[in-house]
Amino acid sequence: RDRVIGGVVAVLAAGLLTQFDAAAPRWALTGTLFLLGLGLGPAQGMYTLAIQSAVSHARVGVATAAGQFFRQIGATVGIAMFGALLTWQLSGQLVLRVPELAGPGLTLSRAQTLAMDPEALAAIAGGDAAAALAGLKASFAAAIEWLFPVTLAFLVVALVVTVSVPARQLRGRETPAPEEPAAAPA
Repeated sequence: RDRVIGGVVAVLAAGLLTQFDAAAPRWALTGTLFLLGLGLGPAQGMYTLAIQSAVSHARVGVATAAGQFFRQIGATVGIAMFGALLTWQLSGQLVLRVPELAGPGLTLSRAQTLAMDPEALAAIAGGDAAAALAGLKASFAAAIEWLFPVTLAFLVVALVVTVSVPARQLRGRETPAPEEPAAAPA
């Protein structure tokens, strides 16, 4: 039940994020991201408990390790995928807003470096660093905003998968039976 409640909270928070743009107040964005974390965080422990309850005591360690391993693989793939989507979207936005910065040599880290180095930005942009910086910031904002609906779609799929997992009784702490006192030697 907690996994489902957390998933619903995360989906609602991601839905709110899709309504934001670069002009959104920082407090609203911070609050919504807090709500997203509140939805995602507690569910992680519940997934581990569910995995541990689904296997025999002899396999709890293996199941827990496998769950952690696949969670790490998923996080790695997810970060790489979202980074690639952000870079792809940023490249498209730069072509529209600051075409002199766009090109095959542009990477996400290069764009970030240019955003923090007005002299390098001015050299590439032909002297008008203020306009180039404004275009770069607007490009970053649009690229990040584009990721919010993608995040919402992934969270909806995750919620559907979570709801479709059959319910199982979680195994509680089982106290060992008391040991029989040793027989006194005669």
